[in-house]
Amino acid sequence: MFMHTYELTAGERIGLILGALCRAVAARISPRSVGPGDVPVALPAALIVLIWGRVRRIEHQIQGLLARFRAGLLRTRVVVTPRCAGLERVAEGDGSRQMRLPVGFAWLVPLVPVWAAGCGSQTRHWLADPEVRALLAVSAQARRVLKPLCRMLGIEPEALDATTPKDQPATRRNEFSSIAQRSDAKASPSPNPHKRE
Repeated sequence: MFMHTYELTAGERIGLILGALCRAVAARISPRSVGPGDVPVALPAALIVLIWGRVRRIEHQIQGLLARFRAGLLRTRVVVTPRCAGLERVAEGDGSRQMRLPVGFAWLVPLVPVWAAGCGSQTRHWLADPEVRALLAVSAQARRVLKPLCRMLGIEPEALDATTPKDQPATRRNEFSSIAQRSDAKASPSPNPHKRE
């Protein structure tokens, strides 16, 4: 019996990564639907819709850019994709107040610590793919599309610079690590080594 192995394309890989992230965010609608060691905190439904929409839009745009790049059809000029206001702002309750996405470096990590950290690590590895780096080297639009994804997952901006060696020290990696460690500490407090049984 012969077994054929199939290597995923860069577009398929990022689709799997971001799909898992969206499912983890959606599970936050119930504090009981969390993974081992995660913090059981429910998120507002409006915020879940915003995060889902942002991540899925990034996935769709970067997969389209990769497909055109592979086919030799990538345009050199920047194509501005209009934003959908409904995915950027969602009304809460009676619509008197609108919820917006959080801002800041690694803002998604405290909301889904285990999944955001895992997807961030996988996305950082995906950015080192030769095809992705070749795309980033020629497409300012690809770098612009991926910038908010990197920011929310705590990936240093230097990862989008195709001319930066992969082994260059990350300037903000320590900041991301400290955020993840604080989140994990809330989920599982460290035992007291001096406490007697």
